[in-house]
Amino acid sequence: LPCWRSSRSSLPSAAAVTLARRSKNGGGYQDFYSNKCVNKTSAAVIGSSHLQLWTRSIHCNDRTNNCYSLQSAASFSTTHRTGRKKSPPRFSDDSTVDELVQIAHDNLDVMTPMATAALWNKISRQLSRRDGRFTNQRGAGKGDSQQNARNIDDIFQHTLGGLGAFSMRELTQTIFSMAKITAALRKQGNRRGETGHKRILRGLLLSKDITPNEDVFRFLAGQSIDKLDQFEARNLSNLAYAYALIDYVPEIDDGSDLFDHIAMKAVDIKMEFNAQDISNMAWAYATVNKPHAVLFEAMGNEVNEFKHPQDFSNTVWAYAKAGVNHPRLFEKVANHIVESDNLNRFDPQALSNTLWAYAAQVPHPKLFEKLANHIVESKSLDRFDQQAFSNIVWAYATAGVRHAKLFQKVANHTVESKRFDQFDPQALSNTVWAYAAAGINHPRLFEKVANHIV
Repeated sequence: LPCWRSSRSSLPSAAAVTLARRSKNGGGYQDFYSNKCVNKTSAAVIGSSHLQLWTRSIHCNDRTNNCYSLQSAASFSTTHRTGRKKSPPRFSDDSTVDELVQIAHDNLDVMTPMATAALWNKISRQLSRRDGRFTNQRGAGKGDSQQNARNIDDIFQHTLGGLGAFSMRELTQTIFSMAKITAALRKQGNRRGETGHKRILRGLLLSKDITPNEDVFRFLAGQSIDKLDQFEARNLSNLAYAYALIDYVPEIDDGSDLFDHIAMKAVDIKMEFNAQDISNMAWAYATVNKPHAVLFEAMGNEVNEFKHPQDFSNTVWAYAKAGVNHPRLFEKVANHIVESDNLNRFDPQALSNTLWAYAAQVPHPKLFEKLANHIVESKSLDRFDQQAFSNIVWAYATAGVRHAKLFQKVANHTVESKRFDQFDPQALSNTVWAYAAAGINHPRLFEKVANHIV
């Protein structure tokens, strides 16, 4: 880690944030408070609005072996070298990551905060695509790859150096996008021989053990905390969601952390949160295991909107996951579902999350009856995967609700499914456990699962 001065917070602040990088000439880090260099190391200090160089600094990407000097502060301008006004670039969804990088680098002198945030958003979307359609390089040679590495490094430095000029929306969008990129790369693992932009981004955003680069995300957290009083509800929920996505909670020397500060601000403006903001906030705190009692109480009291099932199903799931009891919230959500005349809006995940939450917290008989009847009356269960079925029957068994028709329909569908050989053995094991716990016998299911596992 960088040599943070002991008298200062371990979380970087906008007043004086040190990002230290190892040089290729040796190990060690530079102490900028004493301005002494140890083992030939150089680094930079990032201020509240631009990159301030206390010494000639060198940034190195360990994965690309690319080092370059940071000679001047990053700035955002829309004036071209010729003196004419030049518009910031616009990025297309159809561009590859390499094409996005090239466009941004060619226009780096006019990359405004809005354009910079948009760029990282486009990159994160491409890397998160399930079909991988645009994520691979199109025949880049060695020279092109080296140039691409330098381009990404330049854009990355330009972004960090100019965060002080970002609006709250641009700042949270940038952090959220970098978190999505980090999560996507972590999911893919540390692939040997990986080339192209993924290798470069991995070197910038991830450590060698595939954990988030704490220097970078701690710095981003510091930039956020310094401006937290300006954040709106959506900014706060997106910021919390971003750090939960990478499972990283930046800590401060006084014993608090980023999530503590977000919670305090969120409680102050609790009436500004809509259903999606509350859902994202609750999910984030449950995911990083931060059951902030005051926050959960305040957010739960504000749930009065039931437009999208995914929102309130995720909310009750988060409360159950965090072990936070909020009877008023659970009663409101259950009553809404029971009184609803259209449950087709619920996708399988929303159904299974809702049932899991109530089984883990306080079972609601009318809710379980309503959802069971909905599933039984469905013409097809093809949209459900085995994990959803496993969670659903587990919930009924755990809650002690023995709905025979539901168990029968789920078992018949599972046995007859053409995708049975693709089902996860753990999900199947949990499924038969639920049938045993509920005291429901289905010989065909038990036999088929046993044969599949063996």
